[in-house]
Amino acid sequence: MNKEMIRKRRGNEGGFTLLELMIATVILAIGLLGVAGMQIVAINGNYFGKELTIANTLIAREIEGMKGISLDKVISKTEYITFSGKDAVYSGMEPSSGFYYTMVTTKGKGPDDLANTASLEVKVSWLDANGKKRIHKSSTVLFNNDTGGEGG
Repeated sequence: MNKEMIRKRRGNEGGFTLLELMIATVILAIGLLGVAGMQIVAINGNYFGKELTIANTLIAREIEGMKGISLDKVISKTEYITFSGKDAVYSGMEPSSGFYYTMVTTKGKGPDDLANTASLEVKVSWLDANGKKRIHKSSTVLFNNDTGGEGG
């Protein structure tokens, strides 16, 4: 074989050069770093969503519990909620350590001082995984249907 035939054969062969492979590898690495960053954001978002769902459930449970009782039995209070497995444990004392929610229930006058009504605000706060204080609150109006004290 002469040198001219060898050059023609090499020129017709397909493939990638080392530089092309290195550039493709860099582009792939940048893409994978972007995906990893999105994964971290998604995990944090899911964790916050879980905390917010728990807070919303605590608020709904508190408001629903207040709807069935007489207004004179509705009281303003502060409770601390920790979890033992899937069970919520309510306490009047702040836990010394660990993750917990603080629920503040505030009874006030009803709208425009309407008779047989009371406003109720329930606020749940907690420290998230980054130590940032989070607050979720909801309010409603409670009323008595009659003088017998039935909740509405």
